[in-house]
Amino acid sequence: MLDGKPVGGAKIQFQPIANESQNGVSGPGSYAVTAADGTYALKLVTDDRDGAVTGRHRVYISTGDVVDPTTSDAGILTGERMPDDYVNGRVEFTVPADGTSQADFNAKSEN
Repeated sequence: MLDGKPVGGAKIQFQPIANESQNGVSGPGSYAVTAADGTYALKLVTDDRDGAVTGRHRVYISTGDVVDPTTSDAGILTGERMPDDYVNGRVEFTVPADGTSQADFNAKSEN
């Protein structure tokens, strides 16, 4: 959600954060694209199974598109509506061992 309204077509990534006991190995990340009503279902990047690994994750959410790599503006995001904290993975979410369907985010526009 952005300013209390669903955001369709947003790209979401959950990237696990390794803790000291994991020796830097945190497991595979997950991804999804939101439906028009803002809902999404994560899939693991390794094998497209549903969900996310348990534990803490950095969350990335973006509505932008990367400019055509053959142009002089290659790599620049256009159409981004999400705040920087979401685009740059400064938001965290902990996935519980029994999973959840309550990984909801309500971002506020940056003015």
